[in-house]
Amino acid sequence: MSDQFVNDAFLTKLTPRLRHFPVLQSLFLNTTVVYGTADDEAEGLTVPLGTILPPSIVSLTMVENALVSPTLANLSADLCRIAEAALQGQFPSLKAVTCDTPMPLDDSGLGDLFAQAGVDFRYEDCPLSGRAHRRRRR
Repeated sequence: MSDQFVNDAFLTKLTPRLRHFPVLQSLFLNTTVVYGTADDEAEGLTVPLGTILPPSIVSLTMVENALVSPTLANLSADLCRIAEAALQGQFPSLKAVTCDTPMPLDDSGLGDLFAQAGVDFRYEDCPLSGRAHRRRRR
C-alpha cells in the first residue's frame, strides 16, 4: 500500500471499524467509499452509517461527486438516522454535519431535525471535492 494512496477496497473494509476510534472528532467521507457505486463491484456499507460512527464525532462531512446517484437516497436516510440518534444523545459531541452534493438531498426536514439536536447542518462546496474549483474556473 502506498503512503499517499489507499485503495477503495481497503477503505471499504476500514469504514465499519470507525467506531473503534474513540477520539475521532472530524470525519470527511466520499459517499463512494461508504456506499460503493452502481458501476463497480465494490461492496458499500451494509449497516447504517450512524452505527459505525464513534460517539466522539464532532463534525461529519459527506461528499458525493456523481451528478445522479442512487447513493443520495441512502445518504439522506442515513443522515436522518444520525440526526435522530443525536437527538437521543448518542452523539453528544456532534456539532456540524456538512454535505457537498451536486443537488440538495430530499431531506424532509433534515436541517430542522439536526437543529433540534443542536447540530449545524449545511450544504457547502468542499475544496477536496473539486466541484468548488470547477465552479470558480467558469
